[in-house]
Amino acid sequence: ALLLPYLSDVGWEIPWLLREGHVFPESVEKVLLVFTPDCFTDADLVKCVVQSRLRPGLQVLPVIADDSFRVPARDSIASCLGNHLGTSQHDTPSLEEITSAILNVFKEIAVIVNVKRSSSSVLDAAVSTLAQRLRPPKIVKT
Repeated sequence: ALLLPYLSDVGWEIPWLLREGHVFPESVEKVLLVFTPDCFTDADLVKCVVQSRLRPGLQVLPVIADDSFRVPARDSIASCLGNHLGTSQHDTPSLEEITSAILNVFKEIAVIVNVKRSSSSVLDAAVSTLAQRLRPPKIVKT
């Protein structure tokens, strides 16, 4: 909702929230993934992170929504994940696939949007930054 005023002029590219248990459709070109301290215990978020890695050309913008979130190091990712990965389902990604996907997301510089602790001017600046990064690139004619 905070982004809508910044993106009102881009028409059909208005962002929408992915419902729990769903994956994003093939038509999606840009994804905001919101990270909080225990987010990697959420099977749906992990599924989205892995799915984003499998989509060449998909732009993923990480958003850190809590000051206590830390980007996990390669060797600590397994300890961040919940028990949902211990199942023997054939479609469950391997630890290496998950690790690679998580590290890939954070190759992009994250935007910190802490709604609870930010002043209105800091929050406004962060949301403005997100909106700028979501907009299509401007083509400059020479």
